Amino acid sequence: MLSLASYSQFVESSSTQALPKGVTFVEQVKAVKGEVMIPYSKYRLANGLTVILSPDHSDPLVSVDVTYHVGSAHEQQGKSGFAHFFEHMMFQGSKHVGDQQHFKLITEAGGELNGSTGRDFTNYYETIPANQLEKVLWLESDRMGFLL
Repeated sequence: MLSLASYSQFVESSSTQALPKGVTFVEQVKAVKGEVMIPYSKYRLANGLTVILSPDHSDPLVSVDVTYHVGSAHEQQGKSGFAHFFEHMMFQGSKHVGDQQHFKLITEAGGELNGSTGRDFTNYYETIPANQLEKVLWLESDRMGFLL
């Protein structure tokens, strides 16, 4: 689990600074004055996940988007709808989070959430007050690892 302290290390790190164990720096794109762009830093975790961070300190909010490379294009003919079905099922609870509790925990923390499925992806996203980041990361990791 990525703690808030580790997240802060991510945000402030560059390819030359020490990173937490199991984190590899991939690339960084910095803002260029006068150009329209989104600066970001990309990292790869030891478990194969890719983390892309794009800090924006204009609001005390954080957005988390977890995207899975699975969608309707990956389904077999005659067996369609599974990606969208699982999108909905992954909101229905996990080993440590009861039915509909994911929604409740996020909305009670002042956030909003949703998911979507396309031809090549399924994603889940939350926007919450920045002090609730650890809660969202925990909820997403539990959903990823312990779907009922």
